[in-house]
Amino acid sequence: MEERLTAAQFSKGTGENNLWQYEIYLDELTIKNLKVKKPYSTFRELISPVQFKEYYLADRMLEMARQIACLVTPSSLYVRLERKGKCIRWLDVQTLPSESEQKNHTPIAMTFGADVEFMIVNRKSGKFVAYPGATYDDGTVGTDRALSRHEHHFYRPIFELRPPPATSGEQLYQSVKREYERLSYRLNRHGYDIDSRPNPFGRWTLGGHFHIGGYWPRKVDIRRLDRYVALPLRILEDSSGDERRKTDGRLSAVRPNAFQGFEYRTLSTWCDKILEAKSLFQWFDACIRKQGIEYLDDTPLKKAELEAFYQEDDKQARAICEKMYENIKRTLPQGSFYDDAKSFFNWVLNKPSND
Repeated sequence: MEERLTAAQFSKGTGENNLWQYEIYLDELTIKNLKVKKPYSTFRELISPVQFKEYYLADRMLEMARQIACLVTPSSLYVRLERKGKCIRWLDVQTLPSESEQKNHTPIAMTFGADVEFMIVNRKSGKFVAYPGATYDDGTVGTDRALSRHEHHFYRPIFELRPPPATSGEQLYQSVKREYERLSYRLNRHGYDIDSRPNPFGRWTLGGHFHIGGYWPRKVDIRRLDRYVALPLRILEDSSGDERRKTDGRLSAVRPNAFQGFEYRTLSTWCDKILEAKSLFQWFDACIRKQGIEYLDDTPLKKAELEAFYQEDDKQARAICEKMYENIKRTLPQGSFYDDAKSFFNWVLNKPSND
């Protein structure tokens, strides 16, 4: 287990008594119980999820526990973490007797959404543009919560494109494409450009987050997205994505959203690829709910797959995806699911559409 956690970029803690410790009990990806141990104390306090949200970096700790859960087969798990400043490390991982019944169910009634991040550059000066003070939101374009400070003023340097919810991946794509074209036109008129590198500057990293409403995922759902969406898309990233994949863009980055569903946060920003990315949206939809997902491998990612995702060189990821695509063409029956897979992998691997 420790070898897999290392391959997934998780560091092991020291267990020092002067650090905060957190015990997180999960069934599948649902948080069941939480305990907190304060520095220099031996008492572990049982707290509610609502109380836990008040703790520093609570969202990141719960996200990390879910990421670790996706690395193991048993559905119930105990994860113990420690925090030193902003650094969160694992101390112990144990499987527990299963509570959930494994059911083969395919979600149908759901909504699809996205928020894709970008930064704005003044074409003349080459400097980044930030929104001063409070958050900005005009409905389809807004600012992220990230803050930067210059002297006595705060700014929001990261912007998001937020299309309205849709009933399918393809409908979401048409909405994203339309809003992106409007945004590009407005910015271009005023002398601004979009910067959508995964790590444009300093500590700022940009993600391309997908939202599913009305459905809370199982671990197998997230593993399919990791293996068949995130790993192939890693090939299209430039070198600025290397750092993001080890922090905000780890595999299995999942959080609850405001739509009774989840946000998949692993992917780096795909803002610069929107005009050509229709197959991404269709394939994301297919990997969640289309008939055919039973042919995909939903076991925990292998050590080689984990290493390929996090390595700076994309050769291993490309080799794995080439083999993955050949297997898909050989095993998937003809139909819409096969067509979605073929379109996506042809795009990622830069193959002709009739391959």
